[in-house]
Amino acid sequence: MPTESSLTNAQDTEFVARRESVRRRLLRANTAVAVLIASTAVLAMSALWQSLRATKLQASAVANQQRAETAESQARSELWRALLTEARATRRGPSMTRRTETLEALGRAASIAPAPELRHEAIAALALPGDRVEATVPLDTSVRTYEFDSTLRQAALGLTNGDVVIYQFPEVKVSQQLRLADGPIPEAQGAV
Repeated sequence: MPTESSLTNAQDTEFVARRESVRRRLLRANTAVAVLIASTAVLAMSALWQSLRATKLQASAVANQQRAETAESQARSELWRALLTEARATRRGPSMTRRTETLEALGRAASIAPAPELRHEAIAALALPGDRVEATVPLDTSVRTYEFDSTLRQAALGLTNGDVVIYQFPEVKVSQQLRLADGPIPEAQGAV
């Protein structure tokens, strides 16, 4: 029969073994919980970092968009002012087509932003004579003289080399070319 001290030792050993078993189970459970908590913390930190990064990138994108819109607005404003200046200069210029050119420039400016200044310039342009160039005679340094018929449908150009070129209008095509090298102009045709 076991003695009391041997029972106490056996009970102590059994108790120690049970306690060690419980401690190991708790340690395994605590390790699993610790791993889950650490993983959750890492994921939370990662999500927080990504959120802060996304917020920063969004703020940067908004700032870039505002700068681009401001630059576009300034460019449109400068274009509008340039078109208004062009219209004013054209209206005051010597061109026969200044009325049409002025109204075209004002139309482009009005498509950007209508304004009273454009209206005033348009009224001033409409007061100009409405001459329109339907055709032009190719005049250069080789032309010595020119003459138009009474209906403005033909023009004869006397060149410095003695040739005569007759143009048809409004097509501006050469209808006849009388070269000095081919001999004098026949009497029946008359002289220019």
